[in-house]
Amino acid sequence: MSDHAKILDVEVVHLPGRKFPGAVIQGDSLSIWLTHVHAARDAATGGDLNELCEELASLESKIRGCLDHYEKTLAKNGFGLPYVR
Repeated sequence: MSDHAKILDVEVVHLPGRKFPGAVIQGDSLSIWLTHVHAARDAATGGDLNELCEELASLESKIRGCLDHYEKTLAKNGFGLPYVR
């Protein structure tokens, strides 16, 4: 099973020996996410709550998009979720 979301740069794959598929995130996407984490940390340290909220909202949006894609792909392929929603 392979279902790719080009916009999200995430691939859902079912590895042998694993009960549930996993989400593979490209390294460049992971690096971008880490940049948001660093910016959020810097904003928190500097007391800039607006910037902190913007960075966290951006990161949340990226993760939510990946998780939504993951959940839809599992449902489309007959899998339940490996966690409680």
